[in-house]
Amino acid sequence: MTIYLIRHGATEANLRRCFLGSTDQSLTPESIRELKGRSYPPAGAVAVSPMTRCRETADIIYGSNYKVYPDLREIDFGEFDNKNHEELLREHHFYQTWLDSGGALTPPGGEPAGDFRRRTCRCFLQIIAETRQFPLAIVAHGGTIKALTDEYLDNDAGKEFYFWSVKNGGGIVCEWDGERLRMVGRLFD
Repeated sequence: MTIYLIRHGATEANLRRCFLGSTDQSLTPESIRELKGRSYPPAGAVAVSPMTRCRETADIIYGSNYKVYPDLREIDFGEFDNKNHEELLREHHFYQTWLDSGGALTPPGGEPAGDFRRRTCRCFLQIIAETRQFPLAIVAHGGTIKALTDEYLDNDAGKEFYFWSVKNGGGIVCEWDGERLRMVGRLFD
């Protein structure tokens, strides 16, 4: 079963290199033009995060024929949300501690990473169980895709951490065997 894990197009916060979780933003006009200029593979079913940036991306790529899954939303970065590295270094004493933990600690007012991963994976399995048509496209967030690849993708031990990252508007093409994902290609990365 083919699955496309597609990251939403760019927002202003993405261009500023901010942590963008629960803040709801639209795509930039440039990103909209970029997405419209690409040719994405067709999908039999489309699952989408409820965030505006994901719904707008799905509308451009696949039209309005998709199902929204609230648990595909990005992690809530709490007080770090919509701020970039430089701002957080200046403004928030806990930020460096959070970085040093590799994101294992919870940002103030944010969602614990383990809760986010469990929520995302539970939602993915629900989508798979409900989907009757493949290929399946999932239009979501960088963190959502990372949680799924960390859990289900047979990552080669020699691959560096950021190998599995997805650029805005890009994606990973995978095959699902019922238990694991196997990466077979990339979309616009």
